[in-house]
Amino acid sequence: MVLVCVVKNCRNAKTTTKETNCNLFRIPKDLNRSKEWLINCGREELCSKTVDKLYNNYRVCMNHFKENMFSNPEKTRLLISAVPTEFVMHTTITTTSISVDVSTMVDEQINLSLPSTCKFISVFFFIY
Repeated sequence: MVLVCVVKNCRNAKTTTKETNCNLFRIPKDLNRSKEWLINCGREELCSKTVDKLYNNYRVCMNHFKENMFSNPEKTRLLISAVPTEFVMHTTITTTSISVDVSTMVDEQINLSLPSTCKFISVFFFIY
């Protein structure tokens, strides 16, 4: 059986962690703690499984724990109170900068009629 990190979009698994030196940790046997871990990891659908099944078959990798959650410098043991809270999305984002002089493009006046109970308004402009 290949053990993988339960966090969505995390690719760490037992077969790959040896190369990357990334430890995997069992879901706690305590029902409340295991639910907290699963909810934090975005895996609420696993909360219906028994704690024994979670403990034996599911893992969270070390990348999802803050530095102060480990009980040793090698990061092979967690504190009893450790909870996964670090979830960096592994996505690639491409951005492009565009410089536009909006003052020359907008020459229409916008009139808004608002009820007297309205305290805030959000206005969005889309430039095509």
